[in-house]
Amino acid sequence: MILIISGKFQHELDFISEKFGIYADENHEYNNTAKIIYTMNDIVEKWFDNGLMIEKEIKKFYADNKKNIIVVIQRGCGIVPVDERLRALREYEGRTFSVLADYADEVYSVMCGIGIKIKG
Repeated sequence: MILIISGKFQHELDFISEKFGIYADENHEYNNTAKIIYTMNDIVEKWFDNGLMIEKEIKKFYADNKKNIIVVIQRGCGIVPVDERLRALREYEGRTFSVLADYADEVYSVMCGIGIKIKG
C-alpha cells in the first residue's frame, strides 16, 4: 500500500499520475494494478461517527487495499476548530493516519505537486 499525505489542493493527484503512471482523479480512476482511494478522510469520519476502534478498522482496510494508493488530506495544521466534534475528529484522523502509515509500504508527503518519500 502506498500512502500519500497532502494538504487540500496541493496537486497530489498530479503527483500520482507523474510518479506512478496512473491517471488519477476524484472519481477513483483505475489501472491494472492499483486503485486510488481519494476518500480516506470520509471513510475515517464514518469510523469516528460510529465509534469504531482505529487498529481494528485499519487491519480490515489494509487487507482489502494492499496494492492501492491511499490519499489522505492532512487537516491538522490549520486553525483549531471551535466545534468540539471537529476537534475530536481531527485528533482521531491524526491517530488513524499514523497507524495507516505504519501499515504502508511507502509514504509520500506532497506539497505543491512535489512528493517527498518519507517511508519505504
